[in-house]
Formats: sequence, structure tokens, C-alpha cells
Amino acid sequence: MHLLLIGVGGFIGSVLRYLVGTQFSGVLVPGGTFVVNIVGCFCMGLATAFGDTRGWPSRETHLLVTTGLLGGFTTFSAFGQEAITLLRVDPMKGTFYSVVHVVLGIAAVGVGRALYGLALRP
Repeated sequence: MHLLLIGVGGFIGSVLRYLVGTQFSGVLVPGGTFVVNIVGCFCMGLATAFGDTRGWPSRETHLLVTTGLLGGFTTFSAFGQEAITLLRVDPMKGTFYSVVHVVLGIAAVGVGRALYGLALRP
């Protein structure tokens, strides 16, 4: 049942990502990714603050909203939540996690593109 809820939330989040992304495509940055990521992080902050202070109605609701809906909308929101949690507990670890996450993520895209390019060369 948990996987079904996550899947339904993910479907809705992915569709919303497409719709929001196309609305802002080329307005601020290509693809509207910036807008999607910031909106997703804002919504993750609201959702987790609500869950932390008032308690989630159920584990299922938590999974549907955070892992499913917001995870489908943008995984950047999950990264933001993890970074905030680490920064609160250990600012050095949180900073390290955040910087390494972004740098290695960008580097991994570059390496993937480079390897693909090498594979196409005769």
C-alpha cells in the first residue's frame, strides 16, 4: 500500500513538474527547473514543519506528500530537507553534505555526457 501511495503521489508530482516547468520555461532559466526546485523546497518546508509540529495524520499521508508528491515534483526538495536536518545537528556535516552533493551531482552529469560522447566515437 505504501508503494502505491508513493507511486500515485509521484505521478501527480511529475505531472505538476511538467506543467509548472513549461509555464516558466525560458522565463528565468531554461526548462523552469529553478522555479520547480524552489517551489518544491518551499512546499517541503511547509509540509515537514507541519508534520514536525502537528504530527502527520498517518504514515501513509507522510509518504504520499513528501516521498510521492514532492519527490515526483522535485528530488531537490528532499535534498533541501536532508541538508536542513544535517545543518541543525552538525553545521559542518551539513555544509559538507550540501557542497559535495551539488559539486558531485554536476560532475556526474559531466562524466556521464563525456562517457556517452566517447562511446559514440569510432
